[in-house]
Amino acid sequence: MCLPPNGRADAMLPSAGASPPKPQVPPCDNMNRISEDMDALRAAPSSGRRTTAEYLSLCLVGFGSVEKRDALLRVVQWALEPLLLYSSFIKPVETQEFEAVVITKKQVSAAAVEEWLGLFNMGLCCIQFDAYMQADMVTCISRIHHMGRQWYGSFKAKTAARVRRDFYKEHMRETKAQETARVLAATGLAVTPRNMLQLHSRISDLQAYVAHLERQIAQRRAAHDAESAIADDSVSTVDLVRDFAEAAARENLASAYRRMQASGYTDSDIPPPPPERTPPLVYDLTSAPESPVPPTHAESSQQWHPPLRVAFIARPPPSGLVTVGGVTVLIAHE
Repeated sequence: MCLPPNGRADAMLPSAGASPPKPQVPPCDNMNRISEDMDALRAAPSSGRRTTAEYLSLCLVGFGSVEKRDALLRVVQWALEPLLLYSSFIKPVETQEFEAVVITKKQVSAAAVEEWLGLFNMGLCCIQFDAYMQADMVTCISRIHHMGRQWYGSFKAKTAARVRRDFYKEHMRETKAQETARVLAATGLAVTPRNMLQLHSRISDLQAYVAHLERQIAQRRAAHDAESAIADDSVSTVDLVRDFAEAAARENLASAYRRMQASGYTDSDIPPPPPERTPPLVYDLTSAPESPVPPTHAESSQQWHPPLRVAFIARPPPSGLVTVGGVTVLIAHE
């Protein structure tokens, strides 16, 4: 193919039915040799058979900016006329590391292609797949398609329809196999209709049992809350009744005291009304002698009023002669 007068292949305009113009080689030290090898690869014969056994499948890994990557792939696409050329940046674009898959029917060796790509000085590594749509090849295309960014290529072109169909079929098969293995490792059951029905039955029974337990817990919680409410109401009612009774008793005593005063009784004849909820009187008998000293005549002649409530602590009652309220009694313990 002859170059235009200005020496630039991209200045040529394709005519109807003509091959696409030769792309411009990226600036590098081996531009002339790259151009010559491009022509040689372009002129190499292509396999006319439809079998995939004669496909040349390559994986390219290189370093360069998006612009340099695109310029390189345009040259590769023109020289090899691939059925599929697909590339993306798997890692962040700032690392300038890209991957590409090339599938062509050209009757050339992978070593010749790798030697030609080495002239671009972009750190290109060329790996040939052993078979068409093997596991490594499917993984490489899947990584470029699902995990990459800044895509470039002919993955959705008409010429790649067969490759695209074969990739989707193998990718689905591998994905299904991985999911089946994961289910087997987690449950110990193979993915079969019988096992899935048994698993569904077990899950349904467990869900029904859990729902039954939740209902029982809710019923017991409601019963406990009701009992607690009844007990609180009972305590409150008892306190109210006691307070009401004490208040009524104090009111009755005060009323009787007033009536006795109105009837002419003197204050010395009328006992005073009870105090307002006096605390219990506590007598500490721990230091009292076994036989208390009898009170004097002056002490015994005074009027003695017993306390409302008396409590003894920490020691048994005394024995012997005990005088309480002017009365001497003999206390003996068995």
